[in-house]
Amino acid sequence: MFKNLDLNNDATIKSFKSFKNFTFTNNDSGSGVFAIKARTGSLYNYVSSSDEIITITNDSTSTNFFAFPTYVMLNNLYYSKHGREYVRSGSMNRNLHSSASVISVARDLFGEKIKPNSIELTANVGGETFTIKDDGEGNLYDNAFSSSFVTYKANLFQSGSSTTTATRGSGSEVGNIFYEQGLLVFTDTGSYKMLGLEHLIL
Repeated sequence: MFKNLDLNNDATIKSFKSFKNFTFTNNDSGSGVFAIKARTGSLYNYVSSSDEIITITNDSTSTNFFAFPTYVMLNNLYYSKHGREYVRSGSMNRNLHSSASVISVARDLFGEKIKPNSIELTANVGGETFTIKDDGEGNLYDNAFSSSFVTYKANLFQSGSSTTTATRGSGSEVGNIFYEQGLLVFTDTGSYKMLGLEHLIL
């Protein structure tokens, strides 16, 4: 015999969030964390054989990622006017320059979304070590200049001498993280442009 349930009176539904912990180094193969390049260019004169290509091998399958189509995808989804409406964030500073490096994390590793304030990425680029963190609102910054980043953010990401003193770049903000999509995008074109493409620990 079955009984009908009145969900208003006989059952309680509560939602909760749980997060997975994961670590990754550039020595891990087929881990579900991959770094690729993105760069702007001409859509009408595009020649795939002249593009920058990164080949990712997972198990026995190799996939080519082309820098220009990756850039177009990033811009359309996250940085254009439409993209800003698609992924909303009250305190996210989104500026996609002419090139970017992208770290993609497989959903199997993080579940529904990457936990805000949980990212710590250490990378060696050109003999220099960077520690990159997220601010919980979609911005990636250089932890060595965290106080400058806080000032820069408090000034609504407006460049000025009071917010950029002793920093590499504007308040050390180097890119964005899209938590639900598992994407870290490094948009800074200076010292940070190779982040994710050289030695890293995530």
